[in-house]
Amino acid sequence: MKLISPALLLILMLRGFLLGQASAPVTQPQTFHIKGTITDPIEAVVPRAKVTFQGERLSKTVTPNDSGVYEADLPLGDYTMTTEAKGLRTYQRPLFRVTSPTSLTFNIVLPGGKIVDRVETPATPEQIATANRASTVDLPYYGEELLPVPSSDGVPYEIYIRYTRGKRADKSHSYTGEKAPYEDPVFVAYNLFSLQADRVTYDEKSRIIEANGNVVVADGLGTTQRADAMSFEIDDGRATRLR
Repeated sequence: MKLISPALLLILMLRGFLLGQASAPVTQPQTFHIKGTITDPIEAVVPRAKVTFQGERLSKTVTPNDSGVYEADLPLGDYTMTTEAKGLRTYQRPLFRVTSPTSLTFNIVLPGGKIVDRVETPATPEQIATANRASTVDLPYYGEELLPVPSSDGVPYEIYIRYTRGKRADKSHSYTGEKAPYEDPVFVAYNLFSLQADRVTYDEKSRIIEANGNVVVADGLGTTQRADAMSFEIDDGRATRLR
């Protein structure tokens, strides 16, 4: 029997190792699918909007089709979302987290409320001190607030609120939308949860949202609720309905 030389044996072993490496399956990153329809207040589609998802390592912009439908596949992770269209108010979502393959639905209504061009100037220390001492502070018209919501595992969740008129008293916030001349309800977004209503109050201490008047609530997973009034407690990325 002919013996295999040590050199040939080494070559055969190396070839087998390389073939094994080449045949190893390539692991594809897990993704989730996100979609929705973009409309204006009279339910007309908005086909020329720009939808941008911003993650820690990825930025992706998509545009809706002629039916106003946008779609995207994104790796699992944390994202913010912005939707812009000429002549309409911007839609924003603060950080939302997706940890398993799923399909999300964020249907977007872009209100046509008054667009205010203003130059922001930094407040002086005296102005800040005065505002902090005031029992009630009127918020800017057609404004928005982004308020931090601590979580037990350190995820930097925030609650985003878009409104027409607003007031702050201590840690309690109240907001109203607008019926005329624009249809522009208060919009609230927190992780996958969102709502719109004529009037909203938010208490930072208890983390309770009270919504009244034409309330529409969505959980991002396809469930929508409607009522004249609802309240929710938000905590650790979840919104729990209280009534």
